[in-house]
Amino acid sequence: MLGAVAVSVLAFTFWVWTWGKGIPYIDQQPGQKWREKARVAARNRSKMLDQASVAWKAGQKSTAKTLSERGKHFGAQVERYNERASKEIFLSLNATYYSGTKEALEKIDLHGLFVNEALVYAQNHLDMCRDAGVTQTSIITGRGNNSKDGIAKIKPAVEGLLVREGLGDRFHWENEGCVAVNVPRGRSRQTFTSNSDSGGCVVM
Repeated sequence: MLGAVAVSVLAFTFWVWTWGKGIPYIDQQPGQKWREKARVAARNRSKMLDQASVAWKAGQKSTAKTLSERGKHFGAQVERYNERASKEIFLSLNATYYSGTKEALEKIDLHGLFVNEALVYAQNHLDMCRDAGVTQTSIITGRGNNSKDGIAKIKPAVEGLLVREGLGDRFHWENEGCVAVNVPRGRSRQTFTSNSDSGGCVVM
């Protein structure tokens, strides 16, 4: 009994300590811890590169080089943290996606991803559908309701990808945020790599 009370007191104390400090504690959304780390790293990268520029103009080339290298280090952190965030977000919405079944490829949800990340997943999804012989699939892009200015970013990007993949006459929008695609067999022509940054657009 006393042990349970002690645990409750400690939990409440920690909640009071974190409240108002911007420290996520309860109901943290998937991937947001890594997104925040990426934003911090991006700010540090900008700071280092700005200082490097000032040092270079002042003739302090050795210092400028050191600061520039630090900036690159933080830049690598940005990509690494955003990659972890995108994986965590994707798996939270597509829990059985990598189960190896055809049913798992009948739908893919791209909510919460940056545009470039979503395109990588969409491209890989089309490739996996072709390889597995899945001819009907749905790609959920979101309507863009929570995007900046309420303008969808992923929807037109995915539509452009489908056109480049030669699927321009093989898809239709089931609703404002979901496109149904008829996928023929065969390999794709496009190759995408994610180069995430903290300023990317998010699918909503």
